[in-house]
Amino acid sequence: MIFQYRFTYRAEYFLWKGKKKRPVFLTALQPVEIAEVDPAAAPPAYRILSEDRGYRETHEVRSFGGMLWWQIFDHADPLTPAAFLALASANWERASRVLDPTSRTYYLDASSAEVFLAQRRVSKGKFWPECEPQERQAKHDASKLMFCGDYVYVAAGDPVWYAICDEAAGRVDFVIGHSDLDRYYLDRPYGVGFFTPGPDRKNRISCGRRSHVFGLDEVSSALPALAESGHEPRFGSEIVSLSEHHPRASAAAELCVRASAEHLREIAWRKPELRKAIPELEDTSRDGQTDLPADKSLLARFVESRPALRKPYEQPIVEAQAVLDRLARHECLADDDEAALASLGFDSRDVPPA
Repeated sequence: MIFQYRFTYRAEYFLWKGKKKRPVFLTALQPVEIAEVDPAAAPPAYRILSEDRGYRETHEVRSFGGMLWWQIFDHADPLTPAAFLALASANWERASRVLDPTSRTYYLDASSAEVFLAQRRVSKGKFWPECEPQERQAKHDASKLMFCGDYVYVAAGDPVWYAICDEAAGRVDFVIGHSDLDRYYLDRPYGVGFFTPGPDRKNRISCGRRSHVFGLDEVSSALPALAESGHEPRFGSEIVSLSEHHPRASAAAELCVRASAEHLREIAWRKPELRKAIPELEDTSRDGQTDLPADKSLLARFVESRPALRKPYEQPIVEAQAVLDRLARHECLADDDEAALASLGFDSRDVPPA
């Protein structure tokens, strides 16, 4: 379906006969497409049973278009397409948190360009809207949302295990969640916000930057180290595979890199010494888009800055190096696989004939 996505963008202008360029934030609408999918075309890939502070839930992760789709909840109830569309019409500020939880596209109640220009005497040809990045982000956000049957789903990546340490209890809770860092939610027992199954964003980033995220087949390797530290493992989730889907072996390692880099960006605004040592952190605006290579580069610069930063960054630098080393091991394995296939005369990018 075609959906009108509202976003905020920055523009600059000169007043009539003015000599100073002025900034302004405005709002625009961008037509985007949200997929409407028959449940038969998006079969369940996993069934997950989770228990969290008295809540017991069973939910399914669906597969469609080469991606895994996780159900969205509103106040602990499944979000329906009709409820989302009604909310978008009545309260876009809240509805935007479904599409854009980190507020990269919408964060101000601003007028449109038409209204603004009608109310200001702007010099002809002296108005410069900067809306292309927001338009691209709007299309990206919509591409990750799906209406499937009676419910709304978001493409949120492979399932992984999060090891959440409870130091007071001397315990580590292993919980299944998705590998997307964008999804927010607030304190679940109070039923506030939009939920996706698994830990909230704060815990996903905390676990990731400490390398406490594991693939479905990696979790057994984490248990001996936790036992040595005196932490008792407790599993708060169960997962059942309902298809032949195989999670990417590097999904957990990539998430750890992304989480560590995101943590640096989130604290940089109040850490001038960090911004001075790492110029890439000077721009901490919410509009920034990053990818895995950019995150790797940021962490490498952080590790190289050890002499300039010193305390209290010693432990975070050790953790950053650990997540980089972990990803490097997975990349080496992938290169070895490619080399083995090449020696057999087979290109893994080709699809074997039926």
